[in-house]
Order: sequence, then structure tokens, then C-alpha cells
Amino acid sequence: MSRTTTQNTLPRRLSGMLAVLFWIVVWQLASMAVASEFILAGPLDALRALARLAPTAAFWGQIAFSFFRIAAGTAVAYALAIALAAAARRWALVRTLAAPALSAIKSTPVACVVVVLLIWFGSRNVSAIAVFLMALPGIYFPVLKGLDELDPQMEELFCLYRADARTRLLAHVVPGVMPYLVAASATVLPMSWKAGVAAELIGVPDGSIGERIYQAKLLLETADLFAWTIVVVLVAWVFERAVLSALNACWPAAGRWAALHQDRRTLLYTSRCV
Repeated sequence: MSRTTTQNTLPRRLSGMLAVLFWIVVWQLASMAVASEFILAGPLDALRALARLAPTAAFWGQIAFSFFRIAAGTAVAYALAIALAAAARRWALVRTLAAPALSAIKSTPVACVVVVLLIWFGSRNVSAIAVFLMALPGIYFPVLKGLDELDPQMEELFCLYRADARTRLLAHVVPGVMPYLVAASATVLPMSWKAGVAAELIGVPDGSIGERIYQAKLLLETADLFAWTIVVVLVAWVFERAVLSALNACWPAAGRWAALHQDRRTLLYTSRCV
């Protein structure tokens, strides 16, 4: 990172931290004005509750339960959405059939989907399926848009130089689609956690974050409710940053792999000619 970029980044981070601190202070003052932890627990109350929960094995088990199901639902949605978008670009029938179904899924409220899923599959894995259904259209349509916007002249250039399918994928398709995928992911990844926890709140599967939030609501444990909310926000943020960092690293990595693969093909072709 250059010195100028560092100098520009530091003030933005500092201003962001100050903004967060401002709203934490507002939250604490509001809690003190209400003067009732049952109605509005403050940030200090939430931190005390979090410090009480964090050392327990059940706390980390509930985080792991929800994390793996939400992450699995998101990963399967990404894989299927990308494969379906590639098929839709190649075959018009797939595009025609997929559009109304995915549009309907995108427009259906999460609560309605979760109720149907509970009837069909039970509560144990409802969060994974709900996240899958939420993320699938959110990734499919942007990836299909990116594929449709690929430069046809570049495709002709790769064909002219007889580049194989792997080289075209790594050097042309991935760089062309990645901006659309990253932009969509910035919205889909946080929404996946919202949908997953909402599904758990409705289905209340044993050992989940949603179950603990539901119990905190029933028992009027407002501090615990805010503590679990902080946990969800932090885990979702880490998950989003990790996935976006991996996606952003794919573009230069794809270019290096394409160059390496093409060099190997050229070397093999030259050795055969000699």
C-alpha cells in the first residue's frame, strides 16, 4: 500500500470509529435516561452479559451451530447460482425457465418461506435452507448480468489465439464477472445472516443463536438479547470481510493462473514441434 493511500485510509477509519463511539455513547445515555435494564439495556450491560456468556462452552457451540449452517447455505447458493447463470447464458431455455422461479423466490418474505420449510424439513436445518433460497437469486442475476456484459471482441481475440477453455475462463470470464459478484456479495452476505437468524427465531432449533435470542426475549433478559445481537453483528462482519477478501483475491490469482497455464501449453507445443 502506498503512503498516499495509507494517509487517506487512516482519517476514514478514525472518523468511522468516532461515529461508532458517538452512537455507543448515545445508546448508553438513552439507557441511563430510561433507567430500566428490562426496557433498554445499555452497552455496559450488554458487555457484562457477553463477558458472562463468552467463557461457557454452550456459547461457542451455539455460534458454531448457526455459523456452519448459514455458511453452508451461502456456499451452496453461490455454487448453484454461478452454475445456473453459466447455463442460462449458454441456453435460452434455462434462462427463460429460471427467471420467474428465482424472481418469485426473491420477492417472497423470509417468514413465509421459513414457515413452509418448517413443515417440510423441520427446524434443525431450516436456517441453511432459508439462507440458500435468499442468496440464490441475489447471486444468480448479477452473475448472469456480468456474463452478458462480457466483451465479444475479447472472446474473438482469445479464439484467434486458440486459447483453451481454461485460459478463457481465467483471463476473460473471471475478471469480467468478478466486479458484479463482489458488488452482489456485499449485499447478499450480510442478508444471509439476517435471513438465517430470522429463520432460527421462527423455527427455534435447539443449540442455535436464534434459540438463545428467543429465550432472552421470553425471559426479558434484555442485556443477553443485546449481547447476542452484538455477537451476530460481529460474526456476520467477519464472515463478510473474509468472503469479500477471498473474492477480491481471485481476480489477480486468476490472471496468474491463466498466464502460467498458457506458458505451459506454449512450452509443450514448442517441445512437440522440435
